[in-house]
Order: sequence, then structure tokens, then C-alpha cells
Amino acid sequence: MAEWQTTYRIAWFWVCLFGIFALVSLKFCLDIDYKAYNTPTFMTERLLERDIPAHVGASLELKNYENVKDGKCLKRLPKAIIVGAMKCGTGTMNEFLNCHPDIRSLTGENDFFINDTLYNKGLTWFKNIMPCTYPHQIAITKKPQYFVRERAPPRILSMDRNIKLIFMLRDPVERAMSNYLHRLHAGKVAGKEFLQMVFLPDGRTVKETNEYIHISSYVDHVQRWLKYFDKTNMIFIDADLLRIRPWIELKRVEKFLGVRDYFTEDMFPFVEERGERCVKQMSGDFKCMSEKKGRSHPKIEEESEKLLRNYFAPLNRQLFELLNTTFDWE
Repeated sequence: MAEWQTTYRIAWFWVCLFGIFALVSLKFCLDIDYKAYNTPTFMTERLLERDIPAHVGASLELKNYENVKDGKCLKRLPKAIIVGAMKCGTGTMNEFLNCHPDIRSLTGENDFFINDTLYNKGLTWFKNIMPCTYPHQIAITKKPQYFVRERAPPRILSMDRNIKLIFMLRDPVERAMSNYLHRLHAGKVAGKEFLQMVFLPDGRTVKETNEYIHISSYVDHVQRWLKYFDKTNMIFIDADLLRIRPWIELKRVEKFLGVRDYFTEDMFPFVEERGERCVKQMSGDFKCMSEKKGRSHPKIEEESEKLLRNYFAPLNRQLFELLNTTFDWE
């Protein structure tokens, strides 16, 4: 009996000794792993292996790694809205900004601020449809119809009086024709010619109440927005300049939004087969405008175009004076 007890005690001693040795070894290995792998580079690779958006993980710097590590990807209300105008490159601006690692854009459009049914669901519902963002990121959304809808500015103001508003504009005559072409391809024009819709029967008097003319009368809409928001909350981008030199216009928007300097000229090579500048994504693929974008406009008589330009000229001058800037729309 005594011999059995002695053997048992010896065996238990060796088991305990082995256990202590195993724990010490494990701690040593973990310390090595922590020192070797607890780095921004390693953690970025691990983020890319998980369900983390590529444009978040792929460009993380040390400061952003700390933000991701210490913060959570949460649903938050947008800090900026692209509010229009229609057919002025709002979709292109939205796509380009979504390539910025500090910006997450809502996919598609949502007319929350002009749709009573949606608006009555409340801001919590609106927040929950936004993409999740980390502390160093901002969420944005777009809806070009906000530009001309009277209920949009006060409702957006009630959500956030400091929100950033991005206005996309272009030559008003070109915009009107693009708007017509868009509706024509959507089967919503019922065979009417562009000039029939924007002129009275005399063929010389512009029909001010026409939808295409109304939207292109920018100064009227901007004045309404200025009743609710300070000009410092707004930035105005010429869609043609965004097409020609996107990196310059996007740098203006970066500064306006308060995000880091990210876009560079070499990110926007000219793609011959598309005949336009596209943004080079981190995957190496190019993000270009939709095939539906950039359709050639209908040809109109020189005299009719002159009448339209004469109509918009004083409105453009009022806009330029209001914004203390000019655009090459003549």
C-alpha cells in the first residue's frame, strides 16, 4: 500500500511539473507571436481576410489601424449629402468618393427627405440603412432630386445643421438636353422633340415651367438652400471639370469634407476604349461611368440653342454673383 502511494505521488509530481513547463512555454510562444504580428501591416492583412470592406483594410495606415482596433464599425447618420442637380454627375461623384478609404457611400439612392412614408419612419431607420463606418470614416449619400424639392432643405437641417452639402452643376443647356435624353430612353417623353417641350408654340419663347428649364435655373434653387444653410456648408462642383480633371475637383471635396488627402492624378488614367478618365481601384480594375452615362445629345438648331443660352445667361450671372465664382458655360 505504501509503495502504491509513493508511486502515485511521484507520478503526480511529474504531471504537475510537465503542466508548469507547458504553461511557461505557451506564454513564451504567445509573447513572440504578439511581438511579431501585432503590427499594422499584419493586422491589415488579417482585416482583409475577414468581412471588412477592401477599401477600408487595404489602405490602413498606423493611425487608421488604431482607429479600427479601438473603434467599431457602426451605423451612423451621413455627414455629407450630394444633393444634385440631376444629370450633373452626381453618380460619378458618388462613385469616386466611395473609393476614398475614409468615405463610405450608400449604394444607390434613397429619397428619405422627400418621401413622407420613409421620412415618417424616423432618423433611426435612416441611420440603419447607411453603410457602417469606423470612427475615422464618414458616411455619405446622394439624391439629385433634393436640389429642387422644397421640403428637402428644412428636413435635412433638422437632422444636422452642420451637414456638408455637395452641389454638382453643369452648363444648363447641356443639362436640360441630357435630362430630356435620359427620359427619352426611359420611355417617359411620349415621342415629343426636345424643342417642342422647352419652347412655347411660337418656337422662340422659353417655357419657364418646363421641367428641364426649371431644374437648370440653378440660382432659384441655390437661393432656397441658402435660407437654411450657410454657404460654408456648401461646395459647388462643375461636372465638366470633374470629367476632365477629377483629381483636382476631388481634392477640393476632400478639403471640404475634412478627410485626408488621398486622390492623385495617376489614379485617373484616360481609358481609350471608354473615351474617358476612370478611377483605378486598389484591385487594379477601373471604375468608369455607366454605359448609360455620357450619351451624345440631340442636335438642335443653332438659333434655338442661342435662344436657350440667352435665357439662361442672366440666371447664370446671378448664380456666379451669389457664389462669388464663375463657370465656363457660355
